[in-house]
Amino acid sequence: MDRQTGEGWGTRVIRRLADDLRAEFPQMRGLSGRNLQYMATAARAWPGPIAQQAVAQLPWGHVTVLLDRLDDQAERDWYAGAAVENGGSRNVLLNQIKSQLRREGAAPSNFPARLTPEDSDLAQELTRDPYVFDFLDITAASTERDLLGSGFYR
Repeated sequence: MDRQTGEGWGTRVIRRLADDLRAEFPQMRGLSGRNLQYMATAARAWPGPIAQQAVAQLPWGHVTVLLDRLDDQAERDWYAGAAVENGGSRNVLLNQIKSQLRREGAAPSNFPARLTPEDSDLAQELTRDPYVFDFLDITAASTERDLLGSGFYR
């Protein structure tokens, strides 16, 4: 990166470096100019020892999604931790970012005050997990009644 800073943008330093690395190490994969740019971006995003951070446990494809889709470092770290904890594919991570999974949290409820402990626990469990209906491709605000009346569930 020092060379690129010194020579300036447009001099294809990264492309030349990628070509040099592929020539020197023909058996290695992942040495494209684009990947080298991702590596530099990841090094800036997570400086210092990375082994103790959640991102170190993710596949490279997940890391590139975090770098491409999120600018805020705290959000990158949060989604990296969630991806490690929950597993899932790169597409699952991408969908979680698009649907702003971070919005999740315990909604306030009066279940403990109004229900027996057993019913309260059941109600909390039923309402705890968010439902994401992005696959329905609904553009306007809709209610459950609208979906049921439309014949979607028949």
